[in-house]
Amino acid sequence: MNRNAGRVVGDDDETRVDPDEIEPSDRDDRDDRDEIEDFDVYWAEHGVEPEVRRARILGVEVEVPTDLPLEVEAIVQRDAGQLTSDDVDRVVTLIFGADVFEQWIDAGITSNQFPVICAWGMANGAGRRVTFAEAAELVAEQNAARPTNRAERRAANSPRGSASGRSSSRTSRASTTSARRR
Repeated sequence: MNRNAGRVVGDDDETRVDPDEIEPSDRDDRDDRDEIEDFDVYWAEHGVEPEVRRARILGVEVEVPTDLPLEVEAIVQRDAGQLTSDDVDRVVTLIFGADVFEQWIDAGITSNQFPVICAWGMANGAGRRVTFAEAAELVAEQNAARPTNRAERRAANSPRGSASGRSSSRTSRASTTSARRR
């Protein structure tokens, strides 16, 4: 930048550069920007406007989710399947709207219906258009793959030998550490 470009105009306390005396090479194009780049404006202009569809679940009309707030994934990942009642209420509110969960409880939602509704909402929210029947199949597949009791869950997570199905054991006393004298 040319330090001599433009002469200083003003009193002792107030100094300004005379804009008429600034050379074009001294201008910074960023000075002309009056606005901050705004993602919200961009998204409003360029984002895809989702088709609004509605569904009735246990007498409650809801908007079919077409996207999921990131908070839903954060809650589900954080708690790794061990959601508190507050977490469940929050996730349902984020996906389906306020007070929907309470209305479903009042309508008598069952423990078999709830996972199907959640799978349906999550799949649609992730961009996969699924029916309630397809969501029920997804839940059935997940339940079939999941061990039913604590012993089966632990057995599924422990390492096993491939031939016998039993825990593998050491096959040699050889060690890679330094030899000990006996």
